Amino acid sequence: MISDVDEALRGLILDSLTVSRQNVDIKYDLPSRDWASRLNRPTIDLFLFDIRENLRLRGAEQYRQVPRNDGTVEIHRNPIRIDLRYLLSAWTKDPEDEHLLLSDTLMTLLRNPTIPEKYCSDAMKKQQFPVVLDAAVYQPEHGPTEKITEIWGVIGNDIHAGFILTVTITVDPFAPRIERQVSTFERMVGQSVPGGDSLVAESDEVKKYDEGLMISTKKYDPSTLTIVLVERNEELSVDENYRVKLPTLPEGKYHLNVMYRGKILKRQVISIPADDKTVVL
Repeated sequence: MISDVDEALRGLILDSLTVSRQNVDIKYDLPSRDWASRLNRPTIDLFLFDIRENLRLRGAEQYRQVPRNDGTVEIHRNPIRIDLRYLLSAWTKDPEDEHLLLSDTLMTLLRNPTIPEKYCSDAMKKQQFPVVLDAAVYQPEHGPTEKITEIWGVIGNDIHAGFILTVTITVDPFAPRIERQVSTFERMVGQSVPGGDSLVAESDEVKKYDEGLMISTKKYDPSTLTIVLVERNEELSVDENYRVKLPTLPEGKYHLNVMYRGKILKRQVISIPADDKTVVL
């Protein structure tokens, strides 16, 4: 998967350059002092220095169940969102040319919050979420891998112009587990009233509801928004009138992640049933 991301970034960046792509190399090497001294062509280097799970995107529920016709159920572990962090730098003999390469690359990455599908491999297209790009966004500084000024010292080279590029991918290393399906029922019991009808009531099925919700916003276009029902890890679309159709759900509380271009914009709890289900952004 990482090599697929490398190739997608190569195609996206080279297609954006104002100079001829034949005159520029894309490399993924450690930009050490010795490596830089051997370069003889303009080069954009993407050094992958950090790989970690994006805990902000981890849902409250880690498993989802898919019933089967044979009375069993598939238990799926939710995929994991992984951040790949690259140190992106440009290398030429002229600082002005370096700044031109950096400008072209930065503008392209800022214009594309996700990797366009035309650059994605088949494996990347099958991911549950788009491959997200965050250019020049820095995490709180806790150590050398967080501070770009200190990364160069660890690498063993003089400080050089560049920025951090974070690519968020989705990986699913877990095979589903098959278990016997467990049936549940709800029973309600009351006392009899003298001279009246019995209040004893039994129900073998939990009542379910077909409902929807509204998105209230003046800032975001509906085409840029999606809703993730956390308990089912199910992505719901927002129509042109900012309406969202919820799946059939039993009574209870549910968690929603409001996503803007693949990023969590807001988390909200809703109740089923409810008179008013409006998400205000």
